[in-house]
Amino acid sequence: MLTSKLWRLSRMQRQQNTLLALVHPVLSELVVETGESASFAIVEGKNIVMIDQVETPHTVRVFYSVGDTHPVDHVLLSGRGISALQLVVYAFRPKDEVRRALETISQELGYPPSYVTEQMARIEMVRRDGHALVQGEWVEDANAVAAAVTGRGGDLVGIMVSFGPAHRMPPAKLEVIRQSTCGAAVRLSAQFAG
Repeated sequence: MLTSKLWRLSRMQRQQNTLLALVHPVLSELVVETGESASFAIVEGKNIVMIDQVETPHTVRVFYSVGDTHPVDHVLLSGRGISALQLVVYAFRPKDEVRRALETISQELGYPPSYVTEQMARIEMVRRDGHALVQGEWVEDANAVAAAVTGRGGDLVGIMVSFGPAHRMPPAKLEVIRQSTCGAAVRLSAQFAG
């Protein structure tokens, strides 16, 4: 006899397989376009979950592990600031909730209260632009571009992120990667909205 819990779990697996079938080809194209690793993450409650990744062919790379879960309201992986992923997530959260999270992160890092104000301004830019750009602020010598993937009604479905070592991502190349990552997020958003 199939219990309701087993039915819900099998349903979740089918939904994830459908999601990966849409996401993985876009990630693969993005890596070919940019030459850098690309990942797709979703938000589950107060966690960012990496659900798919295509790695760069370069030996030196920045990467996450698929299946990793990271708390959105704390410093990720011993970083020195907030990540591009977090900036995108915060752009879709209520401002008072974001401020509380930033206050916690600021305390974790030992930063002054002005850090919260500066990051709130950055998050407003992400809300406006639909993407975040991080150049060594989270992890030294690592750059990243994260773009929101939205569904019907503009809700956050996931985050498309490209990242790599700063020495391979100077400003001109970073702009190309930003355009490619944002384009990939727009294509996926159109599939989710349609």
